[in-house]
Amino acid sequence: MSLFNAGKSGIPSSEKWQTGFSKIAEYVVSLQYADGHLPHSFDSCGVVVDNSGSSTAAAIPLLLLINEDKAVAAGMYVVDKIINPVR
Repeated sequence: MSLFNAGKSGIPSSEKWQTGFSKIAEYVVSLQYADGHLPHSFDSCGVVVDNSGSSTAAAIPLLLLINEDKAVAAGMYVVDKIINPVR
């Protein structure tokens, strides 16, 4: 979110920071499943440790910065699998 905040405030971020952020963001997107959910946790090697979708809502702001379609898919997962069942 720091890159997003810097962009909104007009503060330029370094190319190194942007590259690092992009790599992390692309990795997060690569973890997203076809139904829109993201795993809850993974280890330092990138192996998924907890495949529950309980962290999906927290990732939506990041996804909005990098891929709107992925953010919509995550939002639909949250509504369908987390919010609607509670109603």
